[in-house]
Amino acid sequence: MTNGESKTPPSSERGRWRVWVLVIGVVAVLVVLAFVVPQMLKPTQPDAYEIGVVLPLSGNLAYVGKMEGDGMRLAVEEINANGGINGVPLRLLFGDSQGKPDVGVTATQHLMTGDGVNVVVGSISSVVLGMKPVVVRNGGILIGCCMHPDFYRDSPNVFRFYEGVEDEARGFVEYLSSVASKESKPRVGILYVEVPNVVEQIEDYIRPGIAKAGLDFVVMEPYRLSDKEFRDKILKIRAAKLTHLVVLGYGFLYPNIFRELREQKVLPGVQLVGGWGFLYPNLPNEQLEDTVVVGPEYAFADSDKIALFHTRFKKRFGYGANFDAAMTYAAIELLAAGLRGSPDQSPSLITESLRSLKKTQTLIGIVSVNDDGAMMFPVGVGTFRSGRVRALGDTP
Repeated sequence: MTNGESKTPPSSERGRWRVWVLVIGVVAVLVVLAFVVPQMLKPTQPDAYEIGVVLPLSGNLAYVGKMEGDGMRLAVEEINANGGINGVPLRLLFGDSQGKPDVGVTATQHLMTGDGVNVVVGSISSVVLGMKPVVVRNGGILIGCCMHPDFYRDSPNVFRFYEGVEDEARGFVEYLSSVASKESKPRVGILYVEVPNVVEQIEDYIRPGIAKAGLDFVVMEPYRLSDKEFRDKILKIRAAKLTHLVVLGYGFLYPNIFRELREQKVLPGVQLVGGWGFLYPNLPNEQLEDTVVVGPEYAFADSDKIALFHTRFKKRFGYGANFDAAMTYAAIELLAAGLRGSPDQSPSLITESLRSLKKTQTLIGIVSVNDDGAMMFPVGVGTFRSGRVRALGDTP
């Protein structure tokens, strides 16, 4: 070997060196994977669980949308103040349906594809029926705050968290059947808004139910949401010489109906029987005295919890809560209970969790979700006494 030449290591030594480099490299990779892969596989926790809400925020039913939306807002604010959903807050993203199915469909599509929500809450039966195919097609979950009796039955990811027409019909049948058992053949008539779910309620639930007590409606008078005058209909009702009149519809229509009932001398004299519309009738209390009302038992309950809810609501929004606000507040409570039971928040696990809810405490009492996806809760019969609805038979 001449001066200046480098000494080359034997081939066996070079082989051992390469093996050690390879071993060290493999160990380094394994160490990195041991720390990195679990983090990659670990579900990322969102900043908030977003819920899309499609309500009539403008148009003729805007007052309904405001009440429903504020009920949901209060529920979310209070849930978040108490730790949210397993530490993650809820966030509501609103869309305006204007009370129209086609507008509601567009709002739903935007919330799901534009904002990326997979849980959508909607109201008004005709609107949620239009929303349903959009939500199902996008693999989401639809919560309907409406009275439609079966829009949720054929899809596992569709729920109704609200009083249904069949729930309300049970109360009507109970009351009218009790009247038939106490009086000699009462003469019962009905004045009702001509919308699909109310017509279905009458034909599929109320009339068959009261028929078992030997009753039917002596007179049936439909009216449209756009009606302002009721004289001809009230004259027919007066001519029928009724003992009981069932009135079904929206509270904003009742001032005109009651005015005509008084002018045609139907009131006083006929026992009025109403449903959920009488829980926000836009009428002074003295005009409602003695009216029989069917609705959730919470409306007749005299509990500190309900009184505090009304106090909190008025303090937060500056006006009084009604039936819609309480029902949507309870719907969010029930939805939150389902979200807490689905760790990765995938639609399939949320659906499974919601369908497993039994005896969940909410504002409107202890509720459950039945096999079809509907919220089940106590329905009762009450009467207006001294400015408020009390359970039938109670005294002020």
